[in-house]
Amino acid sequence: MSLALEGDSLVPLTDNTPVSGNAMTFPSDETTPWGSSGVRAYWVGEAGAPTLTKPVLDMATLRLRKLVAFCPATDELLADSTAMAAYLSRKMGEAIRWKANDAILAGDGVAKPKGIFNADALVSVAKEGSQTAATVNSANVAKMLARLPVYAMARARWVMHQSVLPQLITMTIGDQPIWTPPNEGIKGAPGGLLLGRPVLYSESCATLGTVNDIALVDFGSYRTITKSGAVAIEMAQSMHFYFDVGAQAFRATFRRDGAPAVGSAIGRKNGSDTLSPFVVLATRS
Repeated sequence: MSLALEGDSLVPLTDNTPVSGNAMTFPSDETTPWGSSGVRAYWVGEAGAPTLTKPVLDMATLRLRKLVAFCPATDELLADSTAMAAYLSRKMGEAIRWKANDAILAGDGVAKPKGIFNADALVSVAKEGSQTAATVNSANVAKMLARLPVYAMARARWVMHQSVLPQLITMTIGDQPIWTPPNEGIKGAPGGLLLGRPVLYSESCATLGTVNDIALVDFGSYRTITKSGAVAIEMAQSMHFYFDVGAQAFRATFRRDGAPAVGSAIGRKNGSDTLSPFVVLATRS
């Protein structure tokens, strides 16, 4: 469990709910105080009657899916390398952690969680008119931040492919750098800070210049469920499956599901563009 959910795991950053059963249904209210539906408030004059409003709730269900790492090892290998079982357990935990992270970002929702890059609420910011191909500039990231809801700014993180890093190092607004490298004061942001928000690097992101190479994400707006209890990750070992060839099978099973908690981009009170807790930069080619 610690191997799969510690280190660079994204699961603890999400709105995670441990469940004892196989699924959980969440009520969802995506109305806004300035919209035309849902719970709203009205000014009322003396002796005036208040306007009746009511919540508009949808239901979203997450059902636990199974992520499995399965690996055989010969009896000779296990006998000659006393730490081999511990090594396999560690490697399976690392594999599960990477696959779980990849699903949070890029999962297609088919027999796996639906990822942020496939969210219906995803907002894509257009490149600058004269922008050079395969670049990220200060205007891009400023406009991405402007499409993030105010409630999400305090917990948002940048997620990007490491090929974007050379662009960040020299990025400025005027004569002020907008990327702060890691130092003793920001140990919680090993990728540094961009416009004051932590930077994470992920191989699930696309390479520089392609959509999804850089994203601004509020992971708190991504909902996950995991199997609760001591068996959240089930470890099993068997000598029977490969008995005829003198090998033992090791299996690790992690049950979880996830999906964006926001079903559509958020309309503004003033302005024609939309907001979202999931913002990416369009392809620059």
